[in-house]
Amino acid sequence: MRHTILRHDSPISVVDSIQLVPFLIVPVHRNGGKKLNTTKILQERVRSAFAPAAEPAADNPDPNELARSAKACLDFDLAQRIAAIRDIARGRIVFTTSFGIEDQAVTHAICSQALAIDVVILDTGRLFPQTYELWAQTERRYGRRIQAFYPERGAVEALVDRQGINGFYTSVEAREACCTVRKVEPLRRALSGATAWITGLRADQSNDRAGISFAAVDPQHRLIKVNPLFYWTREQVLAFICEHGIPYNPLHDQGFLSIGCAPCTRAVAPGEPERSGRWWWEEEDKKECGLHHRHRPQAPAQSEASREEATP
Repeated sequence: MRHTILRHDSPISVVDSIQLVPFLIVPVHRNGGKKLNTTKILQERVRSAFAPAAEPAADNPDPNELARSAKACLDFDLAQRIAAIRDIARGRIVFTTSFGIEDQAVTHAICSQALAIDVVILDTGRLFPQTYELWAQTERRYGRRIQAFYPERGAVEALVDRQGINGFYTSVEAREACCTVRKVEPLRRALSGATAWITGLRADQSNDRAGISFAAVDPQHRLIKVNPLFYWTREQVLAFICEHGIPYNPLHDQGFLSIGCAPCTRAVAPGEPERSGRWWWEEEDKKECGLHHRHRPQAPAQSEASREEATP
């Protein structure tokens, strides 16, 4: 197995400053077996997602309890966290993969436990050949089909007719229009009818993602969005990949720290931010395609417990 996969030159550790998760859907026992009161919080947040204009019926959760819940989340390994999501959440759960190293780690946790979670890929039609090969390799490794969602044919034809084959280079608006047709609309179909959406997002990937938590209501898709790797660093992901012999994209060994569509991805130089190779011709602070909206970081509550945990 390869061991030359490149690491991020300037990792940002978020473990010491993890913000409070909005709620925790994993049943955890603390203080002599007393179950944390998180189920009620989850239920009320789900209700508010389906009625965004309504005020949540539940009182605001106690900051100290949320702090304990956030810390408890760290006590579960990746497989346990994802298994707990499947145990607690009712209905269809979807995991969207782009075959990056984070997604391969989550795929391993799902498939190695044969969990009833749909693993899907948004095939834009512009992916790297290496990504397609990894797709096939992953299916062979786990003996499981990964469902593909494709752009609508008519929408792609109209887009190319309007922009040209590589019109996304001309402006941010043109690139966003391409992402909408090739990624955002297929995601909408992939998540249709789902109650939970699992992603491979990490908080230290970019400033836009620094505010993510373990789980939160996604009002746009009206479901629960879960980020089981939210506090991991790139180094932790790489260690997990190597430990379990998980196949990964060989482009990672060539400086591609974040891999998307071939025309929109380049290798990054040492010291560059992890996602700087995505849409590199645009401003540095705009590195999202529309699948994930910006997450604003929130300062954690300065309770006595949190101060004690922050003390070296």
